[in-house]
Amino acid sequence: MLGMLAYHSRGEDAAPVRLLCGVRFRCVYVRRGESPLRRLEAAFAADALHRAGVTYALLPSGYPYAAAFERRGVVSPPLAPFYRASAAAVVRCRMKQLRIEPRAACVTLVGSCVSPELRLLALSLCGEVRHLALDVPDGAPALSRELLVRRGVAARLGPQPDADLAVAFDGERAPRGALVLDETLEVSYESELPNELLAALWTAGALDAGALRVRAVTPCGSLCKSAKE
Repeated sequence: MLGMLAYHSRGEDAAPVRLLCGVRFRCVYVRRGESPLRRLEAAFAADALHRAGVTYALLPSGYPYAAAFERRGVVSPPLAPFYRASAAAVVRCRMKQLRIEPRAACVTLVGSCVSPELRLLALSLCGEVRHLALDVPDGAPALSRELLVRRGVAARLGPQPDADLAVAFDGERAPRGALVLDETLEVSYESELPNELLAALWTAGALDAGALRVRAVTPCGSLCKSAKE
């Protein structure tokens, strides 16, 4: 079960379970503010979620005692896997932002291995872009053969210095300026729900990340990487 931490006010109903978008969330409550008492409340709330078997929980933005939940193994739903699951829409939006014409573009996918998300992105982009390249040391030849059979076009293998866009599933191997699909990325979806809730719904199997549309992408990871270099 997913979890949720909410602020409790006098007179409000402190329901132990809330239903959001058809998904049950185990709820615990604390009061606003910072003090030794509020810190103790956080520890009790974290322990309650841990005992309920909760691993991922939604916390209020800027909650000062999130570390108490992390110590009990309760963390916010990870965004990086969610971004990778919606990678096709993220990449298409980024190409549009950069005014890259897909039919004339070379896009390189970078990773340490052919993960399910990288494979799905390759299948999605192959045929949309002029050239698709795989800079993946483990599994790239087999994926290229699959693309040839299923899409009629084989991928290029290895780094492509002149690629119009590099999309990295592995930040350690990402070339300078790559779109890195990790937690530093900022993605704005065409949804009224915050990304953390979208990620939680996807984790619960209640949301198809591949069906989401993306409004804007800010590649913080690549900008930080460039600044370090």
